[in-house]
Amino acid sequence: MSLRISNQLSPALRQLASAFADKTPILEAMGLQLVSLTKRSFSDASLRPSPWKPHKYNYGGHNLLRKSGALWQSIRITEVNGTFVRVGSDRKYAALQQFGGIIRPVNAKFLRFRIAGRLVMAKQVEIPPRPFFPFTAGGQMTQTAQDKIEKVGLAKVNAMMKQAGF
Repeated sequence: MSLRISNQLSPALRQLASAFADKTPILEAMGLQLVSLTKRSFSDASLRPSPWKPHKYNYGGHNLLRKSGALWQSIRITEVNGTFVRVGSDRKYAALQQFGGIIRPVNAKFLRFRIAGRLVMAKQVEIPPRPFFPFTAGGQMTQTAQDKIEKVGLAKVNAMMKQAGF
């Protein structure tokens, strides 16, 4: 699963960035901010595009999306060039957690798994959306994320202008 920042720049930032032939450093800074916001959303509900539905079972106080840390650790910049930055996760279940979905058995009649030491069997399991990337289901960046990423982009442009002697 990956998300791309390219057309999310404000006209003001786009105009300032146009002074540079290579916009990669600006986009990389913005991508790192998106990575940070996404990782922080695992523990800060205010950074999520919508609230997470509570878990059906008690998992001993564990946040299942952080239990092993694999999903959280997998979030990173996957591609950056002069026109866009892509942030994503290589975990196969990332999109399922972000958008929700249904898990069905492939080679059996039932899914089998353990919850709190008990064996559970089910014909299917519905995973509700628990979005951690700050994008709505329609692909729009949240206003909080847009503001924070824009601020980082402007700071990077200003630093590059200062370094270039403007």
